[in-house]
Amino acid sequence: MKFPKQAKTYCPAKNCRKHTLQKVKLLKNKARPKTKKNALNKGARRVFKIMAGYGGMPRAKAATKHKQTTKPTFVYTCDSCGKAHIKSFKRLKKANLV
Repeated sequence: MKFPKQAKTYCPAKNCRKHTLQKVKLLKNKARPKTKKNALNKGARRVFKIMAGYGGMPRAKAATKHKQTTKPTFVYTCDSCGKAHIKSFKRLKKANLV
């Protein structure tokens, strides 16, 4: 789906609070990184203990179902006050700025 690079939308900033022309930028959706803190939590330690030595997985692996579409996130930057705010859109296969 094609989106305009500039759009006239509402600016929620305290000093603005009106419909202004705003620049639109598409954010890249990245996967969340796994932190080291959560890598050693109780459940992970239990699974590592069961998996140690001979034998297989403690439970069956879940089938990975990846979603075919993503929810695009847009950053709107107000031309009058310069504040930026974020809006999400419905699920799309592809989002382009025109």
